[in-house]
Amino acid sequence: VVKRPVERPVEAEKVVKVEEDVQARVQDLYKRGVALYSEGKLEEAREIFREILKIDPQNTKVRRNLAVIEERLRGRR
Repeated sequence: VVKRPVERPVEAEKVVKVEEDVQARVQDLYKRGVALYSEGKLEEAREIFREILKIDPQNTKVRRNLAVIEERLRGRR
């Protein structure tokens, strides 16, 4: 039996491409947010993580990081 790859409709391929683009954008933003956090730029990092949550509201890793930032910012006051 010869198995041939399943052909996906063009629209499905577009959806996959968009999803990959979104994930790449989230990854880039995440790296930027972590870098800002490492530099002590908490307000800027917070904005980046909030931007990620607009794209991916269920991202628990970003939610945890944002909670840490919020706590540190409260401690500054």
